[in-house]
Amino acid sequence: MLTGMIFHWTMLITTGKAVICLQSKPRGASGVVIDNMTTWFNSKSMEIVARNYDLSYDAGVYDFNVHMEVQMTQFGNLTVPSTLRYVGTWDVAFKKREEECLLLRFLISVGNK
Repeated sequence: MLTGMIFHWTMLITTGKAVICLQSKPRGASGVVIDNMTTWFNSKSMEIVARNYDLSYDAGVYDFNVHMEVQMTQFGNLTVPSTLRYVGTWDVAFKKREEECLLLRFLISVGNK
């Protein structure tokens, strides 16, 4: 349940794509994991084409700050991820801070049995 949360969103519609940007907390607010989520839709079918996430949290004993970009594709009648870009940093008390940057591309095929 999303009680007590204020969402700010904007929408931009261009040829073939609609973009919705959801900002779930003002800068500097605490207690919320999703800082920003931007979603691109196919304006004709309203299927998700891509989504960007900015996530962060600081609990004292651990913290993280992550940016993810996910591109979607069609597989039969399903919409599935095709590309994932991830840049993030996280830290747990008494451990060295970790940073990661990666790019994953998913290849989907149907084989004969």
